[in-house]
Amino acid sequence: MKRALLCMSIVLALAPLQATAQQDRGPYGYEQVSQRLARAVRAGEPGEILRQFNEAIYGRHFAKMSQSLPAIRPYLRDPSPFVRYTAARCLYVAGDRSGYAALVDLVRAPEPVLVRYDLPREVLEAAGTDQEDLRISAATVLGKYRQRESAEAINLLLDRTPGSHFELSRALITMGVKLVPSDTARFHAGTWPITNYGLVGARRFVPDVMATFERPHPPDLAMNPEIKVVSAWALAELTGEDRWVDQLVTAAREALTPNESGHLDYVKVTTALRYLGCVQRPAAISVLEDALDAPDFSAVEVALVNLLFNQKRGSEKARQLVIRQLRGERARLQMRVLLDVASSFDDPEIEAAGKAFDRGSQDEWQRTSIEHKNWPIYNWIDDYVIRLNGVRGGVRRERVLLGE
Repeated sequence: MKRALLCMSIVLALAPLQATAQQDRGPYGYEQVSQRLARAVRAGEPGEILRQFNEAIYGRHFAKMSQSLPAIRPYLRDPSPFVRYTAARCLYVAGDRSGYAALVDLVRAPEPVLVRYDLPREVLEAAGTDQEDLRISAATVLGKYRQRESAEAINLLLDRTPGSHFELSRALITMGVKLVPSDTARFHAGTWPITNYGLVGARRFVPDVMATFERPHPPDLAMNPEIKVVSAWALAELTGEDRWVDQLVTAAREALTPNESGHLDYVKVTTALRYLGCVQRPAAISVLEDALDAPDFSAVEVALVNLLFNQKRGSEKARQLVIRQLRGERARLQMRVLLDVASSFDDPEIEAAGKAFDRGSQDEWQRTSIEHKNWPIYNWIDDYVIRLNGVRGGVRRERVLLGE
């Protein structure tokens, strides 16, 4: 948790630098990108290094992958662990796995590999720390991009650093490694622990999860208002009983009912749909497709991503929603989500609609489908799914880093 807060705080602290970068942008080629990176690395200030590497990848007007990736790769051999880590992370964003060895080497480091940030006092107070252990950060990147061959190294690091159990366990679980809690582990009634019990198949906690569902303690309910949904999902995973799927369906339908002002509760509806989204049952598909008609972008997006990427049979209704919005009909998805989803599929009809979409959108489709053609779905998909069951057919091979 502290690491997530630190990362958020660093982003806030760098906001003025990002604003300056907006003014600097121009049509840079390989030499210009190389020069900008070299200046930042020579200066040695972590914030500026982050800014320049991120601009090389994300910069809207000058980040060309054919120019930026060759300029970044040499830094995988830089003497600075922070530079190596930053280069590897940015390469993975673009679907380039050449930073794998650099990340695994960091994970295997026998001692903490710390980087310190120069943060404003108020940011430091919010984060609680001004340093980051790059071993943990590297493991998190490897988990995010499902680099399963790194699991042994991450497991060894987990054994050596029990204080980083959250981040390292999450990395392993995200990449599909089934962690089994030790027999001495105590039950914790929180959203993250209960979700993990379901993910790792910890059946010995079934009585505890059931008790949490039936009689959640007021403090647990106050901290995790959707804990009954989380508990029902874990019980569906652990027992396979239909009654828990029925609970999830009921919770999702209730969450999709607008309140008196005509709005949906964001936390309630997105939680219900995310947990229902990886349940492979016809009833789940029915509710998710109903959610495509919801009056709320967030509900539509969670439902659509799970229908198209996480349900084995997919959904023609979800596919048609994407095509219609690309053709200029009513917006049901934010543009970023629309383009990320649409460009991930090898679908001639979606591609034709995307090309037509570009005529009025400043080449957004061109940038996403051509310039970012190798960007993995893992850059964004975990914002919408609890567990990725296995990417269904039709998704472009390069978007799932096949061959790992």
